[in-house]
Amino acid sequence: MKKRFFIFLAGAFVIILAAAVAIPFFFSDAVAAKVKNSINSNINGKLDFSDFKLSLFSDFPYLSLHLENPACYSFVGSDTTELFRSKSVRVSVNAWNVLLGKEKLVVKGLYIESAMVNLVQYDSLHANYMLINGAESTAEPKSSMMDFSLEDFTIVGSSIRWESMPDNILLVVRGLNHTGSIAQISGDQEVHSELKIDSFTVTSGLFTILNEAKIASDSHIKIKDQGTRYDIGDSKIQLNSFLLKYQGSVEMKGDSLLLGLRFESPGTQFKELFSLLPNAYTADFERAVSSGSFSFKGAVDGLYLPDGRSYPGWNVAIGVDEGAFIYPGKSMGISNVKVRVLSRNTQRDMSDAFISVDTAVFLLNRDLVTARLYADKLAADPHFRGDINGRLDLVHFGEFYPLDPGTVLEGRLDLDLKFDARQSAIELERYNELLFHGFLKCNGIRYTQPGMPALSVPVAQVDFQPSKLSIDNANLIFGKSDFAVSGSMRNPLAVMSGNSLVEMNLTHRSEKIDADELMGVSDAPSASAPTSINTDLFDRLSVDFNSTIRELNFETYSCTNIRGSGQLKGNALRIAPVEATVNGSTLTGNVTFENILDFSLDTFPLRGIVNFESTMIDLDKLMGTGGQIAASSNGSFALPSGFDLDIRGRANKVIYSPLQLNEVLLSSKLSGQRFIMEKITAKAAGGQMTLQGLFETPPGQSPVFDLKYDINRLEFKKAFESFSTLSVIAPLFRYIEGFFNSSLIFQGKLAPSGLPDFNSLSVNGLIETLEGSIKGFEPLKRIAEKTGLREIGNLNIANSRNWFNIDQGIVQVKEFDKKIGDIRLEVEGTHRISGPMDYEILIDLPQGKTSQYLKAARIDEGMQLYNEFMAKAGLNKTLSAELDLLIGLKGTVLSPDVRVRLQPAGDSKNGSSKDGLADVVKEKLVDSLKSEATAVREKVETAVEDKVRAVSDSLEDIARKKLEQAKEDLESKVRQKIDTLVGSKASDALKKPMDSLTGKILKEPGKAVDSIKTKLKDWNPFKKEKK
Repeated sequence: MKKRFFIFLAGAFVIILAAAVAIPFFFSDAVAAKVKNSINSNINGKLDFSDFKLSLFSDFPYLSLHLENPACYSFVGSDTTELFRSKSVRVSVNAWNVLLGKEKLVVKGLYIESAMVNLVQYDSLHANYMLINGAESTAEPKSSMMDFSLEDFTIVGSSIRWESMPDNILLVVRGLNHTGSIAQISGDQEVHSELKIDSFTVTSGLFTILNEAKIASDSHIKIKDQGTRYDIGDSKIQLNSFLLKYQGSVEMKGDSLLLGLRFESPGTQFKELFSLLPNAYTADFERAVSSGSFSFKGAVDGLYLPDGRSYPGWNVAIGVDEGAFIYPGKSMGISNVKVRVLSRNTQRDMSDAFISVDTAVFLLNRDLVTARLYADKLAADPHFRGDINGRLDLVHFGEFYPLDPGTVLEGRLDLDLKFDARQSAIELERYNELLFHGFLKCNGIRYTQPGMPALSVPVAQVDFQPSKLSIDNANLIFGKSDFAVSGSMRNPLAVMSGNSLVEMNLTHRSEKIDADELMGVSDAPSASAPTSINTDLFDRLSVDFNSTIRELNFETYSCTNIRGSGQLKGNALRIAPVEATVNGSTLTGNVTFENILDFSLDTFPLRGIVNFESTMIDLDKLMGTGGQIAASSNGSFALPSGFDLDIRGRANKVIYSPLQLNEVLLSSKLSGQRFIMEKITAKAAGGQMTLQGLFETPPGQSPVFDLKYDINRLEFKKAFESFSTLSVIAPLFRYIEGFFNSSLIFQGKLAPSGLPDFNSLSVNGLIETLEGSIKGFEPLKRIAEKTGLREIGNLNIANSRNWFNIDQGIVQVKEFDKKIGDIRLEVEGTHRISGPMDYEILIDLPQGKTSQYLKAARIDEGMQLYNEFMAKAGLNKTLSAELDLLIGLKGTVLSPDVRVRLQPAGDSKNGSSKDGLADVVKEKLVDSLKSEATAVREKVETAVEDKVRAVSDSLEDIARKKLEQAKEDLESKVRQKIDTLVGSKASDALKKPMDSLTGKILKEPGKAVDSIKTKLKDWNPFKKEKK
């Protein structure tokens, strides 16, 4: 019995062992797919990984789940963002607890290696980590009551990037390593965390709060009452050399916070506090020589309610005594540092809250700086008083404080300021109650840093008074740009008020401004800028200015003699009037920009309205030189990006060689890299022109255009001379004397020459000739010579309408009729741009002119011989003189190839009789002989049947053969005679059929014209505009 029992146990063990090996092997792919599908179906994003492993042996008796190269993408924002990526994630779970239905889940470990986390807060309701569908709901989350424990939570070599777009805060963490544990019992959690960070950087807008600081922390937190109360045990955090211990509690009740926190620094060395300064914590910081002591201690207790309803109490004290510090290898250090800071509040309305900086002193070499500040009544009517006094040689500061390699700092600052002011007096402008006196002087300041333009302030002085802040002769040079500024600020203390308007009046002059350098376009790659800026101060700022700039360079534009006055108010800038010469063209007008500050930080496109007038605009110089399109740095012409402007203007003259436009009116929009022409009217080439459409320069691609022209009474020759494109696609215009109207759609790409890329050009339209005659056009001269029709040599084309289109470099002229006296023409065909022609011209001649032409070509002799032969043979078949001329026109404009052939009147150019006169004659002769032979045979057969019925069938066969032989002999002789005559008397053009147009001309010209009409009617390039 025992033996059987042990055999049973051994068998069961083998089965379980086999299952443990087989299940992960055979079902891991199915489990991986199930995990992906289950998660992806419930998130607004995507989870992916390269491999998924299950194992019961790698961490026995725990079930091990291992993800290799997991990545999670978020679809919350307008663009997909990578939320998380890691080299590997491994979880070890006590699966037996789950299988046996125990209420506690035990996770032995969660291990994350080389993770990169990217968190973006778009606004108060949306963030890229809000992946769970419906996560934006304001419903209270339901906390799981299942007990669990995570015994080891380890993160190795990871990084975090967190950006808050509304607050312009960017946090970057590198070299993150973590160990800890989490336990949940009856809904309460207990968290222990040990964290080390090699680099911790925090920026707010343009300011760096912490730069690559080192952090180490050890925290113990209990989370209770479904996550509404946090009890913090004895914990500590170290920032660089500064160590802070803290403990207490935070409880959330609705929109309130109940705080009870204690914190203090156990350290006493001055250098520990000094390490918090930006860039102060260097690699050799610990070897620095330092003396002096410091203390830091504080507490926060009480209820906080938003909107000023309640404030907690606090008590914070900071002290520094006899601080001194000098870096290794430096010749100079800071000494005699004394600081006394105290801030306290005991009332919920902050009625007794104050902050006091009783003493703040330091000595740098022989430069002494002192400051005092006292502020009370912080909630009701803040009262500020204090003074700042000192002289600082910046060379000494550079010799003491660590600067980036290659950085130069020099010059001198002198500051002497005393102030005593209440907010109420500031807002009511009661200057007699305010003390605000002093000055700030800058002399010979220069700051250079590798990769950045040099900044220098040769001289500047600011004088402070309660009613006015004066700027006197402030000169600033930044790289290649210089600025000379003077002016004043009314009620300067309003800057501190938060409610009052800040008003300034400035006069500015610059000899040169390099906008590319200022915006980081040419000299350095642009750094990532904040998404928006805090405009609280700018919303209250109003600056009236008068500005003069002798030279300003921006991308391919050179602007000179710029003069303007206007107002900057908040984020909006208005300049009226303004005058400038841009690439040689002088413009006057007014400009309004809605968001100049956002644009200056490279945050948003510049929105606004531009109105201008000009006596002359030279587009050759605006777009480049010598008629060439100016190229950007990547080699292709590009409209300036980052603009969203409505542009309205007028110009007496616009030049774009060889075109000259007069009385130009413009209504347009520059958006992105698209110039949208809502309507442009101008006089050109003796007539009037209206233009609509768009011109676009996609990044890295050739410029494209989609235009519609409506032209009224332009002169042909002037149009040929003025429009470079017309001279290429319509060389005939050079030989036409007269005027025309036109409506056409013009689409394609622009070549670097400034002309369209003719291989991509597509044109559809109509030309209506009002008055016109073609003179000296070589192809028509050759046709006149060959046909003897002198009327065609100087062709009158008045009152004609011609539909045409251009596709892939081929100009197609749709079939049209033209009457010249009693001669009717039908014309259609194609020609390649700067290439050969392929046209057919059908000339319908009256009988008199046909006989004249036949006689001139001596074709009438052949027709007469044919007619005489038919008469002698007793056959009533003759050739009529009612014939049409079919002209085949090939070759080039200067060397045309003209071929002429005849066809029976009324036959189409593409009909069955297109094989020429010789085949026509042959065909008529053969048909006649066949008809007469049949008639003779029928007569013989009838006679034989009536009169000689007894004759045998063989005699009948003999008679029939004789008759057929006679017919064939007669037919052969006539063929030979006519062929010989035609061959000797007519040109080769009368023998060879004209080649077909190989599909280049549509066989249904009516439908083709209707198609062009539809395109003109329905044209709308603006529907392509991105929404």
